[in-house]
Formats: sequence, structure tokens, C-alpha cells
Amino acid sequence: MRTSEQAANEDCAERYPDVVPFIGTNATVRDLDRLREATGDPKLTYWGTSYGTRIGYVYAHDYPDRVRAMLLSSPVDPNATWPSFAAGSATSPDNAVGFFFQVVPEAQQQYDRVVASLTEQALALPSGAAVTHWDVQGMVANGVSSQSGYAETAALLSTVDTAVAGTGEAQAAAVATLDTQEWPTSYPINGGATAFVGCTDYPQRLDADEQAELAARIRAQAPVFGFGASQALFFCDGIDITPDPVPVDFTNTTTPMLVMGTTRDALTQYSWATDLARNFRNSRVVTYVGTVHTPFLGADSACVDSAGVAYLVRLERPATDVSCPFVGAPAG
Repeated sequence: MRTSEQAANEDCAERYPDVVPFIGTNATVRDLDRLREATGDPKLTYWGTSYGTRIGYVYAHDYPDRVRAMLLSSPVDPNATWPSFAAGSATSPDNAVGFFFQVVPEAQQQYDRVVASLTEQALALPSGAAVTHWDVQGMVANGVSSQSGYAETAALLSTVDTAVAGTGEAQAAAVATLDTQEWPTSYPINGGATAFVGCTDYPQRLDADEQAELAARIRAQAPVFGFGASQALFFCDGIDITPDPVPVDFTNTTTPMLVMGTTRDALTQYSWATDLARNFRNSRVVTYVGTVHTPFLGADSACVDSAGVAYLVRLERPATDVSCPFVGAPAG
């Protein structure tokens, strides 16, 4: 994967030489303020999710008096280095699958049985295709990133389990079903603009030995998905641009903010939400218990959504931090 990532990055830089130097967050923040000025708005009302939260908090850092309201949902770490950001992202999927196994207990045994079997030998399908343990791991990682995918993920995992460990007509039917299955995801799952933005925002670079050492730690902490997610460690290979680092380790006591984090987010660590609140002292935190990435208007939680709407529309924030319970997987 390292070789293909480097080749893709070099090709991208050659194709878009006028774009890649300005793809970082600091440049985007300056553009955002120009847009605010062009519309005649004295202050910005901003709702950012995932990477969009970095744009938001850097804007609040650079223009602290130009924010009317800022809601940041599933934020990235405001004090990260490139290695810590990559490691946190790589271990998050394991946190999410653990919660999925709590909600669907039978899936744990099925998953363990299937992965153990497919690691020894892939499942051959009548068409000539094969199902590998990588296919199953990728499917689960993708499916449990939101509770809306729990039912489909559990059903597909059960089908794979029957195809691998079942007998008779049930096994044959499961194999036939898998032969027509379009797998929801595959490895690798990241790169492209993500790599160029990250390598502009963070000045750190890892050599091959440092990459291997951190990858080993990630796999130890995240035995299920750490291997594939470790790809992010060599995102900067083949990228030769001057970094424009985003601010870190800062304190803002004035800019109003509402931060939303999910306890078992599959993409961003929950601790990043509380870290952001420590940077922005004039903030409140809404915690959603579950796996949904970007819970505002994504978790189907009245508790989360009402807090977000009240703030963005009426500038009403909770008096203290709020915790919103898991609303349950969809029926079926």
C-alpha cells in the first residue's frame, strides 16, 4: 500500500500543481472569512462535522470575535500531531465494533468464527470469486460506523457464518446469496485529498522505521481493523509541499461553541471532543452514547438534535454538559 500511495500522491501533485499548495485548512479558513464578508454577515454561524470541525475551530482561533454560533460534531483533535491523529483514527473502528457486539451479542461469536475460518482458507464461490477475512472485516467496519447499519451488518454476517460453518441446503443458499453480494467496502479506504490536507496541516513526517513502530502499536491496540487503518501513517509519502500547520495547544475563552461527540465513534475519538472543549472554554459538550459519526441530525436522537437546533437558531445552549442515551438499533 505504501508504494501505491506514494505513486498516487505524486500523480495528484503533477496534475494539480495550482491546487495542492492551497488545500490546507488555514487557506480554507481565509476563504471562509472572505465568503462571510461577501455575504455581508457580521458574524459566522457554522455547523461543521468530522474534518469540517477543524475548519471551524481554526476559524474560531483566527477570528474569535466573528463567530455568532459554532456547532462542531464529531470533532478532530485540536492538539494533534500527524502521528497521534493517524493513530487515533486507526483505533476508532475497533471501539465502534465493540459497541456493536454489545448491542448484537450473537454477532460476536459469528464474527470470531468466520474470521478464524477465512483466515485459514477463503470461501470459494460458484462464480469463481472468493470471500476473504478482509472482506468481512471491511464490511463490519463500514456497517457499524452508524447504528443505522446494524441490522444489515448483522444479517450479512449471519449469512457469511452460515456459508462458512453451516450445512446442507442452508449453507448452499447462503453461499449462493454471497455470490450475488456487492461488498460495502474494501481496503484501502482513505487517501487522496485527505492525504494532502493532512500533510499540509501537520508538519511532522515519519520515516519507514517510525511508521513500522507506530503501526505495530496500532495493531496491538486495534487488532480487528488496525492493520488496514494504519495506511494513514504513510499518507505523506510522495507529497513534497511546504506544510502550513494549523494552531495547536491554544486557549480561547470567549468564542461560543457547542461540541458534540459520540462515545464509540468509528472515525474520530470521543476524547477529541472533550479536548476541544478544553481549548474553547466558552463551550458546552453534548455526548451521544453510541457509534454514530456526527450525531447531530445523524443519530435520530431528539436529545442531540433539540440541543443543536436550539443553539444554531436561538443561541440557547445547555446550562451544563449533556449526555444523550443510545436510541436503539432500527427494527429489522
